[in-house]
Amino acid sequence: MIPLIKHNTAASFYGPELTIASDLFYFFRENASAMWMYDIETLAFVEVNAAALRVYGYTREEFLKMNLLQIRPEGEDELLKAFLQLNPDTRQKRTGTWRHQKADGSIIWVDIVSFPVVFNGSKVKMVTARDVSSEKEGRHAGFHPVLQGGESIADEEDDGLTEHLAMATRITYNTVLFLDADGHIQWVNTAFTALYGYTPEEVVGKKPDLLHGPLSDAKTTARIRIAVLHGKAFKEEVVHYTKGGAERWMLAAGQPVTNRQGGVTRYLVVNTDITEQKQKEARANQAALRLETLINTTHSPHLFFDKQLRLQAYNKAACELAQKAGVLLRRGKTVDQVTRMVTAEDFNKYCQLALSGENTLNREVEMVKGELWLLVSYIAARDCFGNVLGITFSALDITARKLSENKIQKQGLVLNDIAWKQSHLVRAPLANILCMVNLLQLDASDKTLLQHLQKESEKLDSVIRDIVLQSSNVHK
Repeated sequence: MIPLIKHNTAASFYGPELTIASDLFYFFRENASAMWMYDIETLAFVEVNAAALRVYGYTREEFLKMNLLQIRPEGEDELLKAFLQLNPDTRQKRTGTWRHQKADGSIIWVDIVSFPVVFNGSKVKMVTARDVSSEKEGRHAGFHPVLQGGESIADEEDDGLTEHLAMATRITYNTVLFLDADGHIQWVNTAFTALYGYTPEEVVGKKPDLLHGPLSDAKTTARIRIAVLHGKAFKEEVVHYTKGGAERWMLAAGQPVTNRQGGVTRYLVVNTDITEQKQKEARANQAALRLETLINTTHSPHLFFDKQLRLQAYNKAACELAQKAGVLLRRGKTVDQVTRMVTAEDFNKYCQLALSGENTLNREVEMVKGELWLLVSYIAARDCFGNVLGITFSALDITARKLSENKIQKQGLVLNDIAWKQSHLVRAPLANILCMVNLLQLDASDKTLLQHLQKESEKLDSVIRDIVLQSSNVHK
């Protein structure tokens, strides 16, 4: 976020500096349209707002190290230089549609409006750039800036407002209005009339309450009124209604305008339309609600994490399973908090794969060593448009199967031991007995051989009894 300009920093139109220069910078900083300032002499960028950084993909530090030529595609420098030489810098104008290059190398078409200001004692141009790539796609193979003159939109009535603020608000695509110190509308820009459908004559002298409707929040409205009453800045999400009754979500940012004595003379209010963003959030919430309803109809454990890997929904089966693992489920907990008792599984790895659209199915996870096993799937949760909203964990308790497999494995070890004893301990004494029996057939009077036969027989009897005992334990 660009810091607020200090009051002793000059930002005005060419000519006498005005005392409310900081209000123009507030308008510049908070604007949802991409804006920047560049030095008339060097073409170096001297300021940029957050919206421009989002559009072009640079960091603030990177952008301010560049100049006007460096956001142009290769080979178009001379055309820009020619345009700047042919066009004086003394008035506000629409300078046409240009091609710009983003940080990733991609090309966009932007509609440019600029006007001269004095910033930190230097003559600069303040520029608003509107991305019109979707409008230009497929229709323009060439490059057509306005090389002479340009469309001037500085002929609207000032309506008594300070000149530089009035001119600035006309070139933005945000809705802008000025309120007097009591909160009555003094002036609105053309974007306001275009969005809301009211003419200036219909709203001037009235309070912004005429924009409120059934879903407008009374508490939010009260906070704005209190801010205006006390001469404070405000920023609130509000629901407005057009003249035709259409509902629009707006981000309302208000800034008091003061005179030389510091008294509040009026309010500058910039409304940014966030309806599309709020509709996306609503769709995401509805999808989460539908998902929660769905997962509660199954007896298998299911958990839903959003894109920030925070738990948003889970069913009763998941709660019961978590209790077995010694974990308490709560909305807002992260994956790490929910799975902290498991160290052998890299949950984050498979979560990131799911967020990228790659599902991982049926991984065996030992949740509690020797006591609880799960078959876990990491599945990307998508909305009806195919956008990934988060991750659904589905789990199947396979503890009984694993315990059975472990028992069979132990039985197999016992049987292997029995086989080894039969091979090494039973056959050896038995072979000796057979040998001695053969010798007895030659000389039955030899008592020594009989004693050996007795000992070997006893060994064999002991081994056999051990085998019988182990065999009986296998089936327990």
